Amino acid sequence: MGKLYIVVLLLLFLSTSCTTGNDIEKEDYSDAKDLKITSIDFNGNEITINWQYDIDAENDSVFYELYIDSGLIDELNETSSTLDLEYNTDYVGKIIAKKKENIVSELDFSFSTPISELLFFSDHYGDLTAYDLLTNTILWKTKTNATEVHSIYNDMIFSGIGSINAFNIFTGDLVWTSNPSPNYGKIYTDILVDDTHIYAFDSDSNLHCVAIVSEDIVWDNSFLNHTATLAIDDTRLYVTTTDTDHLYALNKNTGMADWSFHLNTATSINVNPLVTDSSIYIGDNLGIFYSIDKVTGLENWNIDSGTSTAFSVSPVLVDNLVIIGTINNLFAYDKDSGVLQWTYTPVGTLETSPFIYNTDAYLAVSDNINSQLVCLNTLDGTLKWSFNLTNDSQSSPIVYNDVVYSNDLNKKLHAINANTSALNWRIKTNGIVTQSPTIVKGLGDEVIYPSTHGLNN
Repeated sequence: MGKLYIVVLLLLFLSTSCTTGNDIEKEDYSDAKDLKITSIDFNGNEITINWQYDIDAENDSVFYELYIDSGLIDELNETSSTLDLEYNTDYVGKIIAKKKENIVSELDFSFSTPISELLFFSDHYGDLTAYDLLTNTILWKTKTNATEVHSIYNDMIFSGIGSINAFNIFTGDLVWTSNPSPNYGKIYTDILVDDTHIYAFDSDSNLHCVAIVSEDIVWDNSFLNHTATLAIDDTRLYVTTTDTDHLYALNKNTGMADWSFHLNTATSINVNPLVTDSSIYIGDNLGIFYSIDKVTGLENWNIDSGTSTAFSVSPVLVDNLVIIGTINNLFAYDKDSGVLQWTYTPVGTLETSPFIYNTDAYLAVSDNINSQLVCLNTLDGTLKWSFNLTNDSQSSPIVYNDVVYSNDLNKKLHAINANTSALNWRIKTNGIVTQSPTIVKGLGDEVIYPSTHGLNN
């Protein structure tokens, strides 16, 4: 009996001595609770991840390793980590908790960073500024043409200094360039882009088409004194000139004219064409407003505003109305018949083209003493509210998420509540902003252009 007792004790001793490292970890920490994410907080693209882990009775120090997309980001003894990540991105994370080099718990998790909202504007110094609307901070600046309203393609913004250039919208890094006309001053304007091509005028009114992927020049076409910004639809570009014909509809694939339109008595068109599903609307320099069939280029109707004044306020569409203006009057015409529906005449002059948001029109007016941003009811042209700017404005406002963004000549950018006219914020710009801003949501998922831009149609 005594020998048997000794053998049993020996077996128990051997069994305990041969326990594996994993068994020790399980035995020591079997009562540990799992890791738990308590919050993931966002400040723009700055991410703060907070988690919780209950210390067991032994009260040993716990160390953590944070991995994002399988890469080790941080090693720390706190239950929080703040890091900068990219906007518009889905991430997979892992947190590993360790005690004395042993893994005691692991947590896998995933999250998505915020959808970016960036505002771009250029000033008379030639600075293009990218402004983060989520954090109200400047992301970057680069040199540009001071007269440009910029076009967006995915995560690129285009400019025309030295060549046709594209910058990454988040970093300002140059990511694409082409110079189809090296002998023409190397200034490109009216840059428009679709899914496959870029279209731009050089300083001698030569229009160029460049393939985005290959950067090859697809075609060129020359015009006499290009007079207003380009317009575009699925199949054509619409060009205004002082040639014998004043409006050309160019096939986007060939650069050749499908049709052209000649003004009756006027000599030029100073506002960009408004392109709709079936018609194109333009106003000439004698105050005559035209509706043109988009397929044939034939005139549907024309209306004399009776002012003998050039149309200088770009046409916009809201419901069944086309709204266009001279320096003194804003007119609303029935888009099908051309019958005048209402007229808005400010005390002073119209400074900018309107931007349509819901059923309201936003534009700047001046009485030569004060300048105001006004909101009009487009149903009847009545004034809903006005906001005093600090100086005159030469750039048309844009509206996004119930906020109106408007510049003035006192180097101010205003963010104004579109419904109440209350000022949300105001920033000082480096120079006078003479062109309208552009807003980009996400990777070009939504782009807010002013009414003077050809991609706004």
